[in-house]
Amino acid sequence: MGKPRATNDIDVLIELTEAQVPALIEALGPDFEVDAESLVDAVRPRRSWNISTFRS
Repeated sequence: MGKPRATNDIDVLIELTEAQVPALIEALGPDFEVDAESLVDAVRPRRSWNISTFRS
């Protein structure tokens, strides 16, 4: 069994098209680190992806 852990995050599920990626990145703003190319690569086959914030 794994060890229990607590994280300070949130999981969000969205259905995103490749064409919507630039608008999402713009809406998130500069506080979020998003690799647009990698996100598009994940959107095409409908895989999950992580977006991180610089805020603490």
